[in-house]
Amino acid sequence: YLRGLGAEAVGLIGFSLGLQAIIRVLDMGLSSAVVRQMARLGGQAERGEELSEFFGTFERLFAGAALAIAGLTLALSPLVAAHWLHGEHLPQSQVTAAVAIISVQSAVLFLAALYHGALMGLERQLLFNGIRVAEACVSQIGGVLLLIYWAPRVEVVFGWQLAVSVVAAAVYGRAARAALPAGGPGRFQFEHVRRVWAFAAG
Repeated sequence: YLRGLGAEAVGLIGFSLGLQAIIRVLDMGLSSAVVRQMARLGGQAERGEELSEFFGTFERLFAGAALAIAGLTLALSPLVAAHWLHGEHLPQSQVTAAVAIISVQSAVLFLAALYHGALMGLERQLLFNGIRVAEACVSQIGGVLLLIYWAPRVEVVFGWQLAVSVVAAAVYGRAARAALPAGGPGRFQFEHVRRVWAFAAG
C-alpha cells in the first residue's frame, strides 16, 4: 500500500481503523451482551422462540443504528476531508470519496458485529472463523491486486473493501439466521433490551 498509494493513502487506512474503533465503542457493550444472551438461550431448546425474538429485536436495533451512523458520517465526510485530513499529494476529490466509503464501511461493520456475536453465542465458531478468514483474504489480497493491475487509486481499494464487507455481512447474517432454531428472526420485543441493558452498560 505504501509503495503503490503513498504515505497519505496509508494515513487514510489509519483513519479508517480509528473510525471503526470509535464506532465500535458506540455499541455500548451490546455486542458482548448479544454473545452472552444468545449462548444462554441457545442452550435451552424450549426457548427457541425467545431466542428468535431476541435476535430479531437486536437485528433491528443494530440495523437502525448502522443507518444512522452511515447517514451522519456521510454528511460529515466532506468536512472531514476538507478540514481534518489535509491531502498534499492526493486530490481532494479522492480524499472525499475515500472518507465517504470509509464511513459506509464502518456502518456495515457495526451491523456485522451483531452477526458475529450471534454466531459465537450459538457455538458456530468454526463457521464464523471460516467466513472471517475468507473475508480477510479476499479483502486484502484483492485490494493489492487491484492496486497493482488496475488502478493505483485509494478510493478503488476502499471501494473494493466496502464491497467485500457488504457481501460478508450478508453471509454472516444468513448464517446467523440459519442457526436459529425457530427458522428466522422473531418480532421486536423491547423487553429483551431491558433484560441485557445492565450487563451491556457494565
